[in-house]
Amino acid sequence: MDYGEGAASETDPVCARFEALEGAAHRDEADFGRWLSHMNALRTLADGRSSLRLRFASSWLRTGLDARAVRHGALENDRSAYLWSVDAAHSGRPRGAVLLGHCYRDGRGARRSMRRARRWYRRAARDGSVEAAFWLTATESPLSRWLLYRGPGLEWTGLGLLALHLLLTPWRFAAGAVVAYLVVALGGQLLVRWLMDRAMPASTSADASAGTEAVEDLVSRPWKTLGVAGEDGLVLVPVLALASVFGVGGFAVAVGAGLLFGLLHHPNFSWRGCLAKGLAYGAAVAVVVPWGGVAALALGHVLLDGFIVALAWSERSRLRRQLQRG
Repeated sequence: MDYGEGAASETDPVCARFEALEGAAHRDEADFGRWLSHMNALRTLADGRSSLRLRFASSWLRTGLDARAVRHGALENDRSAYLWSVDAAHSGRPRGAVLLGHCYRDGRGARRSMRRARRWYRRAARDGSVEAAFWLTATESPLSRWLLYRGPGLEWTGLGLLALHLLLTPWRFAAGAVVAYLVVALGGQLLVRWLMDRAMPASTSADASAGTEAVEDLVSRPWKTLGVAGEDGLVLVPVLALASVFGVGGFAVAVGAGLLFGLLHHPNFSWRGCLAKGLAYGAAVAVVVPWGGVAALALGHVLLDGFIVALAWSERSRLRRQLQRG
């Protein structure tokens, strides 16, 4: 990635120390307290060497950390990353404009402002930044913003369709089908992404950012986990209705559901991420719906996202305890 500064040199003790700390931070990612200590030290080094400031800002902003909840230097890191991104962006550096867009998009070191985020993404995209072009597309139109942040209208529409389907259509339920969903949806997505990474290596930073943002939103408002069933309502109810009208079978339902599910996650995920989600979801529909019906699939979806949120919540609680002890 182009940070706009020269590579660290063994003859430059500050840059050499920065690289050593970066390596230590990467090795200690599983130990949050030590990782944060390394990042704080990196900020101090970058403060004394302007050529390292964007490098720190890029590493720090990539974490998606809620600095207000963590504190212990995290707020200072947010503020420094924002200020250094401002300097670089106003100096005409595309990477600085991208990072400043991230700051405004996520409220890192500054008040959240999608208008300002798009302004800086647009400027960086004009200078050739592919990352900025992606985020500009993801945040530019009202429809895209609605999809990106899973607006309540979309969620409630899906839940309404799901409730209507369950009320008007005879349905069954099988506990084993719920387990099958968990295995097929999660395992299938991991397998597809692994195969795509081997066949077409590409950066997944945008997908990681979108996934982290979605999980953080659910962690902060765990009751919204139930709302993920709205995705099944938006996808399955129209597909099943069309299948009934045209008299097509289970394979067509699975293909249609997979395509629609993948499209539902655009533009917040890349086409690779949408493809992986669509294929895994289509496979889950093919296995679960004939066995346990729509209810089992929707419950499996809620349980899967709930499990992910529970893991994230547990990790956040562990990190807080670790920081309080340290």
